[in-house]
Amino acid sequence: MERLDHFLVQRPDPLMDVSATAHALDAAVAAGKVGAVGVSNFLPEQWRRLQQAMKNPLVVNQLELSLAHSDSLFNGLYDAVLNDGHQPMAWSSLGGGSVFEDVLGTAIKRMAKEMQVSHAGLALAWLRRLPGHPVPIIGTLKEKRIHELAREGQVDLDRPSWFALLEEARSQRVT
Repeated sequence: MERLDHFLVQRPDPLMDVSATAHALDAAVAAGKVGAVGVSNFLPEQWRRLQQAMKNPLVVNQLELSLAHSDSLFNGLYDAVLNDGHQPMAWSSLGGGSVFEDVLGTAIKRMAKEMQVSHAGLALAWLRRLPGHPVPIIGTLKEKRIHELAREGQVDLDRPSWFALLEEARSQRVT
């Protein structure tokens, strides 16, 4: 492989030499080895510190986000990703399967049947309804499954249905 479209720095290192890291990332972009750079699992001040030292913009930000892990929607992290102009990527977008368990799983199964999509497709449609349209990271390499989830993840999920799923996931009413 001669070029990566995107290169993400996975998890911040408390001992990271920010200047050296920024220089290496900028050099990879300048050499044409990397098309764009992003981060994964960084907090806002961590990625902003790296960005200040770089010439090229950080364009992608990968964070844990799903119905099972929606905290970033309420603690300011997701807003910071969008405010800084990063394309959000959602790792563990199906919550490692936990979104299909218990009360939430029952609600997803019922709603998925009504909408004639798979359970996973509905969970991804919930995610894709967010501003910024996060790119879900799914745990399959099967081409047929990837195409199926890409199609079903585009299902139009209305606002009441979106909030109904969120309420089941958080086990409380959203007011």
